[in-house]
Amino acid sequence: MNVVSKILNKFDEQEKFKLNVSIFDYSIEIFSTSQEALNYLKELFYPDNTNCLSQNKVFLGKRDLLIKNINMDESELKDIMHNIIISWIYLGIVHPIKTAEVKKYIYNSWQAYIQSNKDKHSNPYILFKRENEIIIITTKGFNNYKLLSWIVREIAGRRLENNGYSIFHAGAVNINGKGVAIFGNSGAGKTTLALGLCKYEGAKYISSDRLYIKNNDINNCLESTSFSFPIRINYGTLLTLQEMNNYEKWNLQTPVPGEDTTWKQFDGKDKLEITPYELEQKLLLQVSAKTNIDIVIFLNLLTNSNMNEYIYETNSELLETNCWTPTDPSFAYDWLSQRNISDELLLHSSKKIINSLMNLTNIKVKYSFLHFRDLCKEIARLT
Repeated sequence: MNVVSKILNKFDEQEKFKLNVSIFDYSIEIFSTSQEALNYLKELFYPDNTNCLSQNKVFLGKRDLLIKNINMDESELKDIMHNIIISWIYLGIVHPIKTAEVKKYIYNSWQAYIQSNKDKHSNPYILFKRENEIIIITTKGFNNYKLLSWIVREIAGRRLENNGYSIFHAGAVNINGKGVAIFGNSGAGKTTLALGLCKYEGAKYISSDRLYIKNNDINNCLESTSFSFPIRINYGTLLTLQEMNNYEKWNLQTPVPGEDTTWKQFDGKDKLEITPYELEQKLLLQVSAKTNIDIVIFLNLLTNSNMNEYIYETNSELLETNCWTPTDPSFAYDWLSQRNISDELLLHSSKKIINSLMNLTNIKVKYSFLHFRDLCKEIARLT
């Protein structure tokens, strides 16, 4: 019996939980032995149509992709890794994201991707793939319940690109019926402003860091949808939102960073992570999956170190720098082979979207946290 057959036999013996999803007309049937993994997926792809993904769909036609997610003991996982290494053909290193690498193997119609190392973000895992089927094997370690969501997000993101969307390093809200896209380099305060507009001016949260945008030529508008990513918040944002005394009571999916981390520093890499569902349930903020874009804000947070300078020269320069299609600095590699469009066409589409953004109402903003509430009021007034 080969490696995959043994895994599937073990999968059949365990209790399983099911979720159907679709991205446009592409249907995915998901089975998981981990209820926690499915719960996290539902909270991350919240509300429905985030990433243009719909949940709990009844398939009227054929299923396009089957995903099986299996939890195993670490010793079992290591045995499977060993069998693959000694009996499958090694094809080299693949990068799902720029900061991670997996080893790729092949045997008959199956490909296997192995991450054998353990770090603060994830434990070892194996992903098997062949046409129309993916098997994900994880252990019951820290963060491994998130892997299923990462894979579904990868598939959804590539299919969005196939349908004319480009991804931007940007946030967005809908306020008074107007879609406001928020652009700014890292540390400019996109997350703080997006959440502040929601809390103080009744805006609907779309995204705080990554945003898919598409030219809708039929309706002559720019459509956007949120990227299924946890909202990453530092302590300063909680202070601005007046939530610094509440976060310890929230009981989040991802534990609050410890006191030995950098999350309470202004530019700290460690941050509190909250899903869009938790944002609505814990902070009582409205969350939406989509909005048309009507106004573009170019944001620059003034700190003691940059009180008299901009970190970019023109609006178009900032848009070009923060357009991450086709070469997303994090998710640059189509390792699951989901794209069916060339980089040249993606680049051409991205340039058209940038031109359309430049033709909207553009507002360039310098601000400090001392005048944050005034900024929120002014943006609400402009909408």
